[in-house]
Amino acid sequence: MKILACIVAFNPGKYEKYIARNIETLSSISDVSILIVENDGNEKVINNLKKSFKNVSGISYQSSLKVRLPGEAFNDALHEAERANYDYVYFLDQDSLISTDTISLLKNETLDFSFLASSVISEEDDTYLPYFRGNLNDSMTFHSAKQSNGSRNKINAAGYTGLLINMSIVRNNNIYINNHLKIELDDYDFTYRLSRIKPGILVPESKVTHPNKKPDRNNFCGEVLDAYLQLF
Repeated sequence: MKILACIVAFNPGKYEKYIARNIETLSSISDVSILIVENDGNEKVINNLKKSFKNVSGISYQSSLKVRLPGEAFNDALHEAERANYDYVYFLDQDSLISTDTISLLKNETLDFSFLASSVISEEDDTYLPYFRGNLNDSMTFHSAKQSNGSRNKINAAGYTGLLINMSIVRNNNIYINNHLKIELDDYDFTYRLSRIKPGILVPESKVTHPNKKPDRNNFCGEVLDAYLQLF
């Protein structure tokens, strides 16, 4: 199982330390290569990381000449995985943190899938962040999936971070991210189209920590309001 793990950097500030910690974790896992894409029009972060990890193999770097959305960078990873014949691509935000268990639990999954999703946990209080994982219904409104240990939920929509993408589905069906969609719709659209071929699977034991940037959506009332607003 060959995995290309992609981390997208965009003016990360304090989260540059998170990127470095994730590189340390990912570089310790067999069969995982790392792609860092700097998406903010310069190479400051890449130059810093090259110095810090000059003796670590299996890391490649790309930078854009202009400011771009995350989906464009993750598309770069999909195309690179196709070119280099990787089996899977793992998407990770710059402000997320993983452990070696995060990846190993996904690698051990036996269910057939188009994508696997780690649970996303608030770094502030260890609660689940439901707005990252869920399902789109017929009206294309989003409803979060329950994230709890010991269960597997089929899902058809997920935010980018902590996703393991099955490259055979991408290759055989020519499914890539639609760069024309605005942020927070492109990830749901991409995973939804993947799920039409084979289901997405939420793997609760595989965990990614992330800042809770939308506390108003992290409860039932907030979710209902958010679903209503997506109709307009």
